[in-house]
Amino acid sequence: MTDKFAEAIERQTQVLAQLVAQGQNKKEVGGPYVTKAASGHSGTLLHGAGGMFNTPGLSEAIISTHVPAQGLGQLLPAYPSNVTHPWFGFLTGFGNESGAEPTNPCDDAPTGYMKTGTLTARFGHIARDTQTIRLPDTITKLNRGDFTDLQLVNSILNPDSSGVFYPNDISEQGVLDMVTRAEQVIVGVNMERKLSNLLWSGIGTGANDTPGGGYKEFPGLDVQVATGQLDAETGAAMASADSLILSFGYKDVASSNIVDPIQKMESYMYALSLQTGIGPVEWVLVMRPELWEAISSVWPIQYNTQPDMSTLDANRVRVLLDARANIDQRDMMRAGLYLDINGRRYNVVLDNMIPMENNAAVGLGVDEFASAVYFLPLRVIGGLPVLYWEYLDHNLSVPQTSLLHGLETWYSDGGRFLWSYDGKFTCFKMKAETDPRVVLRTPHLAWKLEDVKFTNFIPHRDPDPTSDYWKNGGVSLRTIGGPTQYGAWL
Repeated sequence: MTDKFAEAIERQTQVLAQLVAQGQNKKEVGGPYVTKAASGHSGTLLHGAGGMFNTPGLSEAIISTHVPAQGLGQLLPAYPSNVTHPWFGFLTGFGNESGAEPTNPCDDAPTGYMKTGTLTARFGHIARDTQTIRLPDTITKLNRGDFTDLQLVNSILNPDSSGVFYPNDISEQGVLDMVTRAEQVIVGVNMERKLSNLLWSGIGTGANDTPGGGYKEFPGLDVQVATGQLDAETGAAMASADSLILSFGYKDVASSNIVDPIQKMESYMYALSLQTGIGPVEWVLVMRPELWEAISSVWPIQYNTQPDMSTLDANRVRVLLDARANIDQRDMMRAGLYLDINGRRYNVVLDNMIPMENNAAVGLGVDEFASAVYFLPLRVIGGLPVLYWEYLDHNLSVPQTSLLHGLETWYSDGGRFLWSYDGKFTCFKMKAETDPRVVLRTPHLAWKLEDVKFTNFIPHRDPDPTSDYWKNGGVSLRTIGGPTQYGAWL
């Protein structure tokens, strides 16, 4: 083996070693590796015959056009757990009294009962594999024109998602010239897309699960911010835990008063927090970036002309509006990502994985879109988190796996992600898996204004490959056999 060949092999194997070493409390058990699917190279080829970057004379700077997920999920705290069926308790109030008023002082008087309820949220299970990597195939070059000094100009992964939607030990360093690193990044992208999507759209009923449990969805926020809440143990109706859900009726924010319903919903929720003594509450408004552009465009003028001037006698009321001041207010709101409602200021979180309807939906025309505005509680009195992630704590499995032989597993991110390695001779693959759930402890403090229409906006590029606004392109393989060659020995 030449020195250069040995050096190239060493660079590839260092990537795996770094991943394992960065995993917290890494477990290694001696003996041969388990042999299953890893049997031949199917992974990304960066250089050499079939490599994506084997074009002779390729410029050193490589620019990514990939759009990562962004939004609420990265802001939420996460806590370890090994409880599969949690009960989140409520004191739902006191039932109406029963019995007649006493005739005499010592007669029985009316009595009543206290009422309680529970909610629950199950773990999901999401796993993503690398392709099989054959070590000798990772180190080839097509010819002297196949440069390996490429530099990635911009980031592929959203750094805010690290440790949340993908393991934080997945690094972009070497992603353009090291196959092992590139395969890890693909796992990161796929994890990020799936988990950020399930944060909103996860069903949680088992309807979308695979029969053997290899894939399970946790309940996302669209089924937790809801009416019809039921006691998780008895199935009894628990209306006092219902969220507030209203429809804007597919009216356009440019021509309809969007301020009025949002102010009324905020006022209802703020009053409820005072009535129940759970304030102060830290709420955030969450919506798609396109909807935020539409609402922030009209908010200053609508907010500053409350109540609706069309209901007042024009002869009695004169409204003077400063166009420059309205634009300044709009720009400050957009730069600061906030909205003033009823004299209270709320932070706005932009999330590009919230569902958005287009003209495929009934009632929407060309260039018309609709989505929802969410008002979500993060923390309540004393800073208690009420919207957060939980994850199955895989580091608790260390005593169990220490009894096994011929298996290599490790965990990262405090036990949030479990890694495993499968190798056969010079071929290997890796699996990352996680068992998360998102918990909304106070659905009665959340509201959702759905069916909000906006028009004449260019929809942003979407990170979801199933979206109409995801942009595809490029190739995963170039000429597999390399350039045509001639020779007596060919």
